[in-house]
Amino acid sequence: MYPDLETADPALSQSLERRILERTCGRVSSLCVDVQDNAIIVRGATPTYYLKQLVLQAVLESLPNSTKRPVTLEIEVGAIPSRH
Repeated sequence: MYPDLETADPALSQSLERRILERTCGRVSSLCVDVQDNAIIVRGATPTYYLKQLVLQAVLESLPNSTKRPVTLEIEVGAIPSRH
């Protein structure tokens, strides 16, 4: 769907990842944020749809007003394997 994704803006990508982790208290596993000229794609897994909503809210709050990029969430919702 997104051929040869290469982060176009690594600083924004890292900033969004930090904000998502803060907003969700680190409850998104395998988090990856790809920032392109025309889109923002967030990948990962979380146990609840509520946390998925928090991911979207964190991204929207963090984007500058001048940034008009669609946000795609590729977040799997369900049981997350334990870290032990």
